[in-house]
Amino acid sequence: MDNKIVETAEKLFLKYGIRSISMDDISKEIGISKKTLYQSIDTKETLIYRVVKNHMKREKHAIKAILNQTTNAVEEMILISRCLLTFLKGMKPTLTYDLKKYYPNAWNLIDEEHMTFISKVMKQNIHKGIQQDVYRSTINEDVICDIYVQSILNISQKIYSNPIEIYKEHIIYHLHGIMNEKGIKYYENYQNVS
Repeated sequence: MDNKIVETAEKLFLKYGIRSISMDDISKEIGISKKTLYQSIDTKETLIYRVVKNHMKREKHAIKAILNQTTNAVEEMILISRCLLTFLKGMKPTLTYDLKKYYPNAWNLIDEEHMTFISKVMKQNIHKGIQQDVYRSTINEDVICDIYVQSILNISQKIYSNPIEIYKEHIIYHLHGIMNEKGIKYYENYQNVS
């Protein structure tokens, strides 16, 4: 039952936002009483924390699958970006704002644990790209990784009317900033990031 509650809550939060959905809405959507819901999960804050944890676990799994199936750093970056875009397309723009403002414990999971994972993935990608001679050899891997992660955090924390377009442009901007001629030629096969 716990998994069903978490999955249903995530679906509703993504579609309508966190503050718009009550525990009553979630219990009605599942078809259980509010009392039964509270026997499984004691507070909305606990539920939100579990939703974020569950989402991060799925996203990590999807990114790790991409890392295992790709050999080229440019392709890897594009596929990871497509994975993240898929999530963004179903998300209400106020979601991250609400998390940060009203549910800091859940936001800290993203800000600390998840961004550490993303930073590690980006660092590995940048190193791989330099080794494969598709990224410029003169870039500072740590600085570029920090710029990427801070930009992603910045995009996720602001309420934009079209966050998907901003993220797409960010990825194009990021790749063009680090690719060399060989990387650009490879990228031309993947011109559309979405």
